[in-house]
Amino acid sequence: MVKAKESELKKILDALIVRDHEDREAERIIRKDLLRQGLIEKVPSKIIKIDAGNITGVGNVVGEILKELKGEERFIALEGRSGTGKSSVADALAQELKAIRFSLGEVFRLFAYCANVNKTFSFENIVKDLSYSIEDGKAYLFWGKKNVTRKLKDDLRSPDLEKKLPEISKKVYKLIIDFIDCEIKRLNKSHSLRFVIEGRGLSLDFLPSDIRIKLVADPITRARRRHRQNHGH
Repeated sequence: MVKAKESELKKILDALIVRDHEDREAERIIRKDLLRQGLIEKVPSKIIKIDAGNITGVGNVVGEILKELKGEERFIALEGRSGTGKSSVADALAQELKAIRFSLGEVFRLFAYCANVNKTFSFENIVKDLSYSIEDGKAYLFWGKKNVTRKLKDDLRSPDLEKKLPEISKKVYKLIIDFIDCEIKRLNKSHSLRFVIEGRGLSLDFLPSDIRIKLVADPITRARRRHRQNHGH
């Protein structure tokens, strides 16, 4: 049983290391393309790095972040590789600050889902029908009248979709960044809210932020977390 666990853990670790390398290389290429298309990188007022691998519990990670906030930050960007606890921390931080959480991954996954369902989908036409609605202090992504956040939650987390994400992401980065940027500005103007924007570093480089939080953890810690998630622990 122990050997089986160690074997599975090693597979997860090896996959994480390969994925990290592939992501860094893809992001380097995509960044050059985005700059060539005229996007401008936006520098936050403050950048902090938190080693989430050495802190036990989401609440304690959030506590470290709160120590760095002054209280007037409107746009709080949160990034981290798979297994750093980014999504859980973003949820808890948004709840603590009574802020609106945006997950860039949700939009990327929707595009991958559409490409999987119908190969003839036009990404440009999809984004025209996307919008966010604030309900009960949360941001819900709508595709026309369909509440994507509620109705497609499980579909957007399927293993098959995970495999398609890297290739689809290359094609839609600018579309998604432009969409999120416009929606944040629209909602901020209408509601005057605080935002926790969660995503990959590359995406966040082109979106507004008053403070940028980088969650890091060593690969073995991330692999152990992913193993626990896979087994429901």
